[in-house]
Amino acid sequence: MQLDRPPSTPAPAGLGPAARFFSTATGPHDFTGGDATYSVPLRGGGSAWLFGDSFVGGVQPDGSRSNDPATFVRNSIVLQDGAGLRTATGHEDGVPVDAARPPGMAENRNGMLAGQQWYWPGHGTTRGDDLLVFENRFDTPPAVDGAGLGWNWRYGGTDVARFDARTGELRKVTPLLGASDVLWGAAVLERGDHTYVYGAETDPAGETVPRHAHVARVPREQLEDRAAWTFWDGSQWVPDAARSARIGADVSTQFGVVDARDGSTMLLSQQGFDHELRAWTAARPEGPFTGGDVVGEIPPQPGGRHVYNAVPHPQFASPAGDLVVSYNVGGADFMADHTSYRPGFLTIPGDHLPGGGAARAAPPPD
Repeated sequence: MQLDRPPSTPAPAGLGPAARFFSTATGPHDFTGGDATYSVPLRGGGSAWLFGDSFVGGVQPDGSRSNDPATFVRNSIVLQDGAGLRTATGHEDGVPVDAARPPGMAENRNGMLAGQQWYWPGHGTTRGDDLLVFENRFDTPPAVDGAGLGWNWRYGGTDVARFDARTGELRKVTPLLGASDVLWGAAVLERGDHTYVYGAETDPAGETVPRHAHVARVPREQLEDRAAWTFWDGSQWVPDAARSARIGADVSTQFGVVDARDGSTMLLSQQGFDHELRAWTAARPEGPFTGGDVVGEIPPQPGGRHVYNAVPHPQFASPAGDLVVSYNVGGADFMADHTSYRPGFLTIPGDHLPGGGAARAAPPPD
């Protein structure tokens, strides 16, 4: 199925408060910009929104962003309960710091020191009133060939951070997976007694786009136990992560995997900075995934801003299978104009999606 026109339907009522908050909030303790834009449904109907590099407060009277480092964190959480949204980060001396930091990095305020590590979040899930987030460790190696901090980073592995889902307070961090060519935690799907965790294979020699999807699974109650993890090697589940195989979908660093209404599994991804959204389907969470047809299109952005790493939010799916998707927006004007570097949202109609559209997601049972 190839889309002949981009969807332009508004966000559903349940998303409205979040969409307004993310596009307009300017309070001194509010999220005022960021990317990643994952979400996890919570008990009671709320959602936890997960962000990478984020601004907290710092909006100036002229609409620009403050260059005070105290307004910048490497990861943050916004907790939504109905129409109420509250930003959660760590705090030191009254200053916001990353919601989670790698063990031993307490002295590294906001992850800006060369040679130090920080977390950029992947997707997450819940266990009762706990929010579990896959956190990818990165660091900035010493400058090479004159390169500064800028885009010069490297992946060091994936951990799991456990938060109180009601307050955003960090409970603990569990080291999980070492560095590899696959960034794990790009998407999470709860199915039966297992949690399926997807990864994006990267090219160690450069920023190859598109990337390739992989999948692991773990018994739901053993998510933080590395010994319980297995990886799909193309024919069976094996304990060796190095044997993980590609599962048939070309993806971005972030993507989403959701249940379709017909019981199949749907993978949705953007590729690089392309405005097209593509969907693949499989009979099982491990694939193989086929398809890749265009099912939606991100609208043009003002001022030459680029869009990237779109992900779905199936807890807002409609009875007809309409699927809400967020996308990140970046541009050179992100400091001069606080309306830049804020997520956008669109809804893909269910009849444009395979599998009869998206099934509505809920938190896993206790």
